[in-house]
Amino acid sequence: MENVTIQSTKKVLKEKISTFENAQKERIINACNSSMKYAEVLKFIEGEIEQSKKQTNFRYKLKCWKADGAYQFNRAIQEIFGTANAKADGTPSGDSSIETIDVIFADGSRTKVPYGEIALPDLGEDSSITINYDTSHNQLVITGTCQFKYQSLIDDIVDRTKELLSTSSIYKNQALEITDINNPQILSLSGIDKQLMVLSKKTEFELQPLKSRILYPEKCRMKGIPLKTGVLLEGKYGTGKN
Repeated sequence: MENVTIQSTKKVLKEKISTFENAQKERIINACNSSMKYAEVLKFIEGEIEQSKKQTNFRYKLKCWKADGAYQFNRAIQEIFGTANAKADGTPSGDSSIETIDVIFADGSRTKVPYGEIALPDLGEDSSITINYDTSHNQLVITGTCQFKYQSLIDDIVDRTKELLSTSSIYKNQALEITDINNPQILSLSGIDKQLMVLSKKTEFELQPLKSRILYPEKCRMKGIPLKTGVLLEGKYGTGKN
């Protein structure tokens, strides 16, 4: 079995270490300038050194669909930290598979992104991230451990993931078929024939508010008419609601 290992960009780590060390130096300087006794200052510094080497646990929950969350989280990792690569763990089993999730985009293309446990050797010994999905609450659950001084880096990755989910979701502006609430499918509308829809005058009138928002959004904005609205279509199967 292979492990997924994230290889960091040294610049990012140096910046995080520099920020952390500057903050710690400020704390030590303040301690030295305080009314603390010499022995107390030494004890304080020893405690700070020990704290900086400690491993800290983290846990985040992101409301999203599984494939979208895993994809955007891996994008955030690559943007901020580095790339995720598979490395053999040295077991004699000969199993070279790694855990991934299949992500399908609107244009039909697809990619696989790491899922499950991801090693973070540059963030301290035994540091790692584990990606799971809570189907009962539709949440991507991110747990793991890293050295205390790198906690803010994990925060940055999670914040960037939230931003990507909000602005660049793979489901954004797409027609979806949801038979499984945890795994929506993107519908391709390319093969749908354009047909003339014959509506009654009553139906035409009732759909006018929706039609105006679609065809004349700027005029609606100028008149203070909100663009967000909805229409509930009622009818038997095959009557053309879609």
